Amino acid sequence: MTRYLFKLELGGDGDTPEAAWQDAIEAFMLDPGMPEPEDITIEQKEDKDVFTIAVPTQFGRQAKTVPDQYARALKRMPRVRLYIPKLATPAAVIIKAKSAIVGVPSGDTERVEIYYEGNVNGACNLTRFAERCQCAFGRLATNYPTVAHMMASRNDLEPVGFFYPQEKIVAITDVEKFKHWLGIEGDIPADELYV
Repeated sequence: MTRYLFKLELGGDGDTPEAAWQDAIEAFMLDPGMPEPEDITIEQKEDKDVFTIAVPTQFGRQAKTVPDQYARALKRMPRVRLYIPKLATPAAVIIKAKSAIVGVPSGDTERVEIYYEGNVNGACNLTRFAERCQCAFGRLATNYPTVAHMMASRNDLEPVGFFYPQEKIVAITDVEKFKHWLGIEGDIPADELYV
């Protein structure tokens, strides 16, 4: 979305500042026309977050983009950021594809402390992405000693969503990158997004 800023100069006549202001407003309401091009500034606004989550429907749960009011509520809930590694980075070499990666910025702001779970041992309770998120978050929350932990450069990671530990749900903000990481073609299976 693009934001346009218009520079306007209002002038009015009157015996007092209040009267001149009223005159200026009335004149402006008569539509003075567009400002000159040099008085227009264009700003690119960052698109608002769009969340895709598993929502209950009459046919079971389905992955859907939630309306704005739900997105605003999701932004206020306790959550942790989900990442995927960029190609040809140390994280991409070390972390198994389809792993859930949760992280928090470290104190130096150039790095992110991440914990991950890729179910390399084939556990039956870690087959869904949300289950792997819950496991990785548990390690993060308890500072668990594990090899599935690293400090990664912020430039090596792509944020793709959030994990909400209390609700045990995943909200995806970058559907295409998430689907590519998980090797999903078509719609995201809803059962990947909740525990």
